[in-house]
Amino acid sequence: MAEGWSSEINQSLNRMLNTIIGNIEAVLKEHVKAGNEKQKENERILSGLEDITSKYSMIYSKLRNV
Repeated sequence: MAEGWSSEINQSLNRMLNTIIGNIEAVLKEHVKAGNEKQKENERILSGLEDITSKYSMIYSKLRNV
């Protein structure tokens, strides 16, 4: 009888732990996804800033030679 309870308790604990781990994994995946999206946005912004800097340098160079 005690062995049966022990087995049931063990199975219940395993199910609970799997649920908890699954929930934590889902939250972590969302954080990683959000981080990746933020990184892509930052890269897009950086690319735009590099383009602006390049154009500024070109205009500065032309005006300097006038």
